[in-house]
Amino acid sequence: RQALKTGRLAGEEGFIMPEYRDYIPYLQLCVCHDRMGERKKACWYNELAERCHPGTEACRQECCDGAVSRPLKRERYMVSERQMARLLDLANLACQKGLVGEARTIFQAVLALRPGFAPALVGLAFSHVVVDDFDTALTILDQVLADNAADADALAMRGLACLLAGRRGEAEQAFAAIPQDCAAADMARAVMEVA
Repeated sequence: RQALKTGRLAGEEGFIMPEYRDYIPYLQLCVCHDRMGERKKACWYNELAERCHPGTEACRQECCDGAVSRPLKRERYMVSERQMARLLDLANLACQKGLVGEARTIFQAVLALRPGFAPALVGLAFSHVVVDDFDTALTILDQVLADNAADADALAMRGLACLLAGRRGEAEQAFAAIPQDCAAADMARAVMEVA
């Protein structure tokens, strides 16, 4: 949704792809809401995409007629790794800007497309950390770490959640388990220096 709110900026230079400010986000939101079972919202975003590019094959094939329609074709909307990373970046930015509900919608939509996707689960945990819901965050992170005990991002987020929850010993334990050759280890050291 953030991409839809930017509009055209004064003095923009460089390569501008206006479809990433309306058409593409509308289609992505259509798919996300469909995966979450929110058919009316999915149809609404599909109609908005159709208005941006009338007659496009994507909108025409996935048209909705109210609440009674067929499910959208999953194979039609395979999300690339780059698009997935952008969605997660947007969700993390939304958390940082206090738009926790919007961030969670994005994380949950990504998880609907890729169940158990560790980066989305870590982001979802972050959305709980920013509102001081540490127990929920830790539950989510423990789920990630049960699948991969060496997940550096999950360990770093677990350490941060524990530290903010006043559980310094657990934070140090999580930070110590992070492989030292990754960016998460640098972040952990920096956090411990100021804590």
